[in-house]
Amino acid sequence: MNTTTISAILEAIEPIFNQIENPSLKEASFVLLNIVESSVAETIKLRNENQSLKDEINRLKGEQGKPDIKANAKKNTDISSEQERKAAEAEENSGNKEGFKFDKASLEKLQEQRLPIELLLELESMIGEKYNNEKEFIERVELILGKALTVKHRPLLLKYARYKKRNRKAKIPKIKIEWYEECPVDKSQ
Repeated sequence: MNTTTISAILEAIEPIFNQIENPSLKEASFVLLNIVESSVAETIKLRNENQSLKDEINRLKGEQGKPDIKANAKKNTDISSEQERKAAEAEENSGNKEGFKFDKASLEKLQEQRLPIELLLELESMIGEKYNNEKEFIERVELILGKALTVKHRPLLLKYARYKKRNRKAKIPKIKIEWYEECPVDKSQ
């Protein structure tokens, strides 16, 4: 049985345990459920650690580890780009050509610069969030790390979070219509 199956079974039987009227029996059943849930969580953690150790051994041997393959599931089903287009046009008109964001690559670069691992773990919550200017970005970092640590590491954070925004101009100029041609249609067909 895999962990998702176990989790689904536990969720399915929880209402049955809620119907138990005997308080001592009810308490015992919840203790057992908690033990099973913690065991499942520990099993997941140990499997992940075991896989990472196997990958590290393979890497040290000169081989490649297990690839990290993500599912093709979309979180947001709304594919409308109207809001994004308007936001991009507003950005183009403002003349601001750079923004600030963290991604996995920028956090790895910060780790190479010997930034403490505790700070990196806290900064992971900002992955994928984009900021239009330095002020917004620094305010968000201050909320997470605090003012003292932000001031101390500010140059590094700005250096590795800065990115150039895309130029959203049309690649093909507008086409001019030079001639019209009428095509008669036989209405009997």
